[in-house]
Amino acid sequence: MKVTAIILFSTIDNEFLPDCLLSLPKWVKPLIFKTDQGEKEEVRELRNDEHLQLYEYKFTGMLDFSRARNIAKGLCDADWIISIDADERLDPFQHEWLWNLLHEVPEDIGGIAGTQWSFCANIPNPENKERALRLAVPTVRVFRNLPPFQWRFPIHEVIDPAIVESGYRILDTKLNILHEGYSLPVERMKEKLWRNIRGIVENPEILEQKRYQDYLINSCVMLKHLGG
Repeated sequence: MKVTAIILFSTIDNEFLPDCLLSLPKWVKPLIFKTDQGEKEEVRELRNDEHLQLYEYKFTGMLDFSRARNIAKGLCDADWIISIDADERLDPFQHEWLWNLLHEVPEDIGGIAGTQWSFCANIPNPENKERALRLAVPTVRVFRNLPPFQWRFPIHEVIDPAIVESGYRILDTKLNILHEGYSLPVERMKEKLWRNIRGIVENPEILEQKRYQDYLINSCVMLKHLGG
């Protein structure tokens, strides 16, 4: 069984990438997909061997995260894909459990659902002002590498609708995705939140869905706490 971790990576997440790579099990091959602004859209292969795939993706305008993930997915020949960002990590205590799970799941299971835990270092927890805010968001980040499984929406992208519409089931599990990207210094965190807010409001059709209404509200609340 081949398992590839597609890591979406931009320069704002430079400092997080080493920890992301270290969090991967030995049985996972990384595919790093570096995104950056360019004069035209293009993909360049920088490395492709038995240990690592590395690509540079140039895009124009605002980054469409789903398009980037789907292009990266098309470069992967694994049986299963783990999709994470450079500012995320896998739980090191779940490596063996996940390996066994992928070998045991029924054929009609197309995706593995878990929880993304975001740690917001500079935002107080409203229930305990002495502790930082922690957000828990359900997410599907592990799935079979099948052509119909395509990411949707330009930001806070999702793949579970495509899995279900293709006739497969999603298995709810204890999988943890540890998100460190909200622990950036205040000014860089503001930049990231504004990017996310623009990505939502410039695509009003996605605001018809409650999950994106919640994303927008949460981003605005966090930005207010940071004085942005």
